[in-house]
Amino acid sequence: MSSKAFRKEDIEGKTVIETSGKVGGKVKDVTFSLDGAITFIVVKDDGTERPISLKQVVGISDHVIVRGDAPMTSPGMTTSAVQVCKFCGSELSPTSTWCPRCGKSQA
Repeated sequence: MSSKAFRKEDIEGKTVIETSGKVGGKVKDVTFSLDGAITFIVVKDDGTERPISLKQVVGISDHVIVRGDAPMTSPGMTTSAVQVCKFCGSELSPTSTWCPRCGKSQA
């Protein structure tokens, strides 16, 4: 991956496309946690939001390209490697008991 730095404003509004060619929505926000995890909040066509971990991103140019084989989770769902807030969908550290983005308890 390139060493180019991006600002939040550079990413917001970009279309997210899976490597399979499927359009996944548009980037609404970029979040980070104190442990360094970066997540893009993507709004789908139906208005629902979902987080995409930076680890899933293959490249950023006119669009954000993400691995199609990596599951794109919805708030409240987890994968073996990523835990997300059940309220706002932000990525959490495995030991988080509260969300650094919305402040709600995960207990």
